Amino acid sequence: MQLLLLALLGLASASLIRRDWTCPALISGCTKSFLVTSGTCDSIAAANGLAPKDFYALNPSLNTPSCNNLYAGCSYCVAKGSNPSVCPTDYNAKCDKFHEVKTGDICQAIIQQNPPLSLDQLFAYNPSIHKPACDNLSPACKYCVHVRDAPKVPEPHQPNVRKDCKEYYQAVAGDYCYKISLDKGINLNDFMSWNPDVGPTCLNMLVGYWYCLRT
Repeated sequence: MQLLLLALLGLASASLIRRDWTCPALISGCTKSFLVTSGTCDSIAAANGLAPKDFYALNPSLNTPSCNNLYAGCSYCVAKGSNPSVCPTDYNAKCDKFHEVKTGDICQAIIQQNPPLSLDQLFAYNPSIHKPACDNLSPACKYCVHVRDAPKVPEPHQPNVRKDCKEYYQAVAGDYCYKISLDKGINLNDFMSWNPDVGPTCLNMLVGYWYCLRT
């Protein structure tokens, strides 16, 4: 009988806590919310294209960094279009066309929807995007996809690089002509003819310089 009484008291106590417990209010200006059924702050942020710090910024009621007061059954903000802590503002100042990111968008999808934009141009126009991972696009935010009077060849580049290419590539440490040709699916001889300054043995390729990739 004593055990039964304790169990009943425990249920009564739990129901009282449940009645007093309420979901936190969404911040003013929130444009999109996410109903939590399971997960952590980090996993919910990732599922909505947010960095953890941005998810916490959109939901100031959450304890940072423990996330020990995230409640299943509550909705949390995952987008606020005018919030500078979420949407990047470091895009090219001459940008004259933007793409609004939707949940699930990746860089390749943005490129396909905005020809003749290349991946390297997208990164160059939007320095906030993680390169090459592209793992920090924020839904409801706008990213630059076209720059007026953009130079034909990004800087820096070697003097004799072909100037009418549709796509350019910025060399990184460990690159060499054959590797780039293989990775990008282009002919090695074409690559070297478009970028003659690399030399016949590709010893003159410079890290950080831009090279013609497609014509």
